[in-house]
Amino acid sequence: MAALTAAGNLTFNKIPRRFTLIDLSKLSKTMQSLILNLKRKDMKTQITFAVIASLCLTACPPWIKPGNQKPDLVITNFSVSPPSPEPQKNVKANLTVQNLGKKSAARFSVRWRPFESHPGFSQDISELSSEESKTVAFEFAYSNTGAFASEATVDAQNAVDESNEANNTSSLTINVVPPVKADLWIRDITFDPPEAEVNQTMRASVVVENAGPGPAGSFVVMWRPYPGHAGLTKPVSGLHAQQSSSLAFEFIYNNSGPFQTEAIADVNLQVSETDEANSKILGIVIRPRAPESMAYEIRVKTGSIEDAGTDAKVYVILWGKNGKSDEFQLDNAENNFERNNTDIFAFRTKYLGEFEKLRIRHDSSKKKPGWFLDYIEISEKEGSNRCWRFDCFRWLAKDEDDGQIERELNALQCGAKTN
Repeated sequence: MAALTAAGNLTFNKIPRRFTLIDLSKLSKTMQSLILNLKRKDMKTQITFAVIASLCLTACPPWIKPGNQKPDLVITNFSVSPPSPEPQKNVKANLTVQNLGKKSAARFSVRWRPFESHPGFSQDISELSSEESKTVAFEFAYSNTGAFASEATVDAQNAVDESNEANNTSSLTINVVPPVKADLWIRDITFDPPEAEVNQTMRASVVVENAGPGPAGSFVVMWRPYPGHAGLTKPVSGLHAQQSSSLAFEFIYNNSGPFQTEAIADVNLQVSETDEANSKILGIVIRPRAPESMAYEIRVKTGSIEDAGTDAKVYVILWGKNGKSDEFQLDNAENNFERNNTDIFAFRTKYLGEFEKLRIRHDSSKKKPGWFLDYIEISEKEGSNRCWRFDCFRWLAKDEDDGQIERELNALQCGAKTN
């Protein structure tokens, strides 16, 4: 070290170039001993030791001062993940604390304030040895976008006596950005066959695409074959930006068209999108063609009361949305319509569509022609196998009930209840 010159142009002896902590401690004790005996020294000696004491006891950095055996807690790393979080989503703050001092630090706390006015979150560290590091983590969800001045503090309660109390705080500006959203829409919808017949299975292929810059989580796509239908649904596990998925739906139209269909992406509104108004496609018109004819099965249930059966000839006429059948006789055995029996008849006629009603009668011929009819069921034997039921539970007899041998019965879907 170069020679030292003090006020009054006094020149002192050179100080040794290499100082260790032990050397400084020894020198300090020597100076302290000499300073106590300054009264016996001359002025030059007093100034000499005063200057050296000032240099080594006052001007030295805190970490090399003689006798400095305290902890020194600092935050060596302060980061958040993700670095630019979105509102309402958790951000994780990671704080690494290190003891740079020469002595262990007993129990102290680490505090993180997500923004200036927040009271902060704290975690305790039971002990941190010299040169030891520990990392603590906090989580928080910002409610709004913006730049937030975040602050991390070690030993927030000043529980530890440190060599440097001025290096316990670290700051970080956290930029909370608007979310990057998805944008789901129905890109295309096609049908196979393009012009299906009534009661023929039609396959609808719906293509949904995420046109937005952000990913879409799981959602549900719905295809509604006609207005008023509850809709058929298929789940999608998720779509990345610009990714698409094709979904297949099957349906059988029971009547001829036209029908306006619609497809909706994210029908349950599970995904936050940049545009919520473009998730639906309307106006796709399907025109199923009615078949020329249909095979039907008629099941006739005769009642179980006494003398319920008949040997008379029985005739029926059917009405549907697509028209009316000719009257035809129900007869395929000598003992049709016996008491408590169900007779089954197969026939083909022009396609009638949705059944509305039927008219059943007998010719009151033969001995005891009176007939107690429970009900009639009619089902399609091609396509969807729809079924209709016509309840009667009355006599068709001239000498029973109201004396009528003809009844007009309204159609119900099989399984529906009458009043």
